[in-house]
Parts: sequence; structure tokens; C-alpha cells
Amino acid sequence: MSKNIVLKPEKKLILPSDVYLGRPVVAIPMDQAIRQGLAIPARRVRGRRLPPAPAGMGVFAKFAIQVLDKAGKAVAFRHPVTGKMVKKVEAPVHSFTRQFGFFIRNLFQNSAATLNVNETLTDDTGASFVTRIKSSGLSGTNIGVITGLAKIKFGNSSAALSTTQTNLQGTLLGTTTEAAVTVALTVEDSVNTIFTVVGQITNTTGSSFTVQEMGLFPELNDASAVANRTTMMLRDLTGAVVVANGQTIIGTYTFTIAV
Repeated sequence: MSKNIVLKPEKKLILPSDVYLGRPVVAIPMDQAIRQGLAIPARRVRGRRLPPAPAGMGVFAKFAIQVLDKAGKAVAFRHPVTGKMVKKVEAPVHSFTRQFGFFIRNLFQNSAATLNVNETLTDDTGASFVTRIKSSGLSGTNIGVITGLAKIKFGNSSAALSTTQTNLQGTLLGTTTEAAVTVALTVEDSVNTIFTVVGQITNTTGSSFTVQEMGLFPELNDASAVANRTTMMLRDLTGAVVVANGQTIIGTYTFTIAV
């Protein structure tokens, strides 16, 4: 019996086994991990090649699409990628725009009342506005804060994602084109914080329409307190999901923050 052993090299992503995700953590092929949004592909930055790396281990977000009939029962629809009939499509979020980054940066730097330290964002009409996160030095109604009137929108464009986008790229679908969201905290413990943001619209147009994209739009108060501004912080490509007349499409964003 030969003692020579030939090892076949395989590129695999070994996820940290000590991170509790509610299910066993296994080794998966690198290309599969990249497709599922669990890994960042190798890339070159400033002339230096960075190897593939795990993604979303600290903060992870995914979206889901479901279709309901008139009775509120989930119905099967054709999966836009596999072609199989499914009752739910889920995929990782790839689409945090720079709006989200600016908003987070604003949380750290906006501690004064002067406008020059407040972040300038772009609303979903393409107009710029200054948002004030903290109310230091202000009084009355001029205390720029999140209003809580977040929306999920559905559109029909498959245009590529870009960090500079501030609205969906296609026509908004449904007679009510902005679905008010329901936010629910599902897990809060020493390991995970998980919450969902859910919005839905019903097709009452008289014919079917095809959803290709969805986005999450928080509503912010501008620094002048003149108007609330709705701005996109997430946009995702759902693939072609057909919604018949009378059916309801539900979009869900799930955010997981894990140690």
C-alpha cells in the first residue's frame, strides 16, 4: 500500500466556528460564498492585492420577497434565478448606499448647532438637503431627527446597483407606491440583535406587474425643519417577480448584528 498521499487544493472559506448563527457553521466553496454574499472577492486596492475575506460577520442584512393572494395566503411564484416555483426569495443585501455612510458619520460629528458640521444628503427627488441628527443648541421644532415614517418602495428596473443612487431606477409599482413599514425586534441577547423592517403594497391596477427592485427609505427632517425628506439608504435587485392583480407583495429587510 502506497503511503504517498496527493492533496487536492481547494479554495474554501472557513467561517469562524465560535460565531453563533443559529445553525452549524460549515466550510463552503469560495465561489459559492461570494455568490451568497458571505465573502468579499479578492480585489486590488492602491496596487495591493487583497485576498477574499468573510463579509457580514459583524453586521449582516438580507432582504426577502413574498407574494400573497387576496385572502392573505402566501402563493408560489417563479424564482427569478432558478426558475423553480417558490413561496419566498431571500438574498443578502449588497446595496448600502453612501447615503447610509453619511448618515452614520453624522451621528458622530453632528454635536453642534452650526450647519457646517451637519451632513448633506440627497432625497429621492434628487434634491440636496442638510440633515441634523442631534438637537444641541436648538429649540422648538428645529430639531432635525428621524421622523420614523420609513417606507419600502418597489420598482421595475434591473439597472445595476451604485452607491450614488438616491431612488429606485424604474417606475414605482402599485397604486400606493410607498409602503409604510413595520419594524420588529426579533432577537435581543448577549450575542445577537436582530430586527426586521417589513412593507407591502397590493396590486389594484387591473393587470399584473413585474417587480425587479426594492428599496428602504427612511424619512429625515432637514435642518431648516421646513419639510421631511425621504432618502434611499438601501436598494436591492429582486429579479423578476410577477404580481398578479389583487395580489400583495411583501418586502422584508432583516438586520443581524452579531458579536
